Amino acid sequence: MSDLSPDELDEIALAEEEAERDALKISASLRQFIDPYQLKKDVSFSDHDLDEAMAKQASLYSYYGTQAAKAQLQSDRAKNDMEIVEAKLYHEIRNKNKGEKVTESFISKGVMIDKRYRAAVKRYNDARMIADMAKQATEALKHRRDMLVQCSKHQLEEFKGELFLKSKEAGKEDMKAKVLGKIRESKENR
Repeated sequence: MSDLSPDELDEIALAEEEAERDALKISASLRQFIDPYQLKKDVSFSDHDLDEAMAKQASLYSYYGTQAAKAQLQSDRAKNDMEIVEAKLYHEIRNKNKGEKVTESFISKGVMIDKRYRAAVKRYNDARMIADMAKQATEALKHRRDMLVQCSKHQLEEFKGELFLKSKEAGKEDMKAKVLGKIRESKENR
């Protein structure tokens, strides 16, 4: 099943535990950028405050867009750090086994089980998740914008309908007044 001895498996298990502890410390140093509870508040709006929501839209999009860019930069840096750790470990393992015939597979596996590499991968994955969440925040604001436009159109149509009905009623009142005026005139002329 496995080409590794029990001692090597124990060593890998210990390395995994230590890497997990280190990764938690390192990942804690990552900045979150987006507060999901604040995002939920910022994305929501009511039909009664469309003007205020429209006025805030551009500044919210700008803020969350900037946060997404910062999160992406953090992710890119974490990826670069991971690649540097990988390269250093690759070089370290090759030098440690100088004079011996080592395969790429052997070096690759050695890199993968090293706690420093595992911590760097965890940090990169966490940073990438933060960047993806920040990107989704900007997408949510795009959907908010679309909903604001739709709600505004709907309110405008309702307003037009009310004006039409009022003008129609006013027209009926005018017509009624004219008819009553003509009736009075005809009674007076008799």
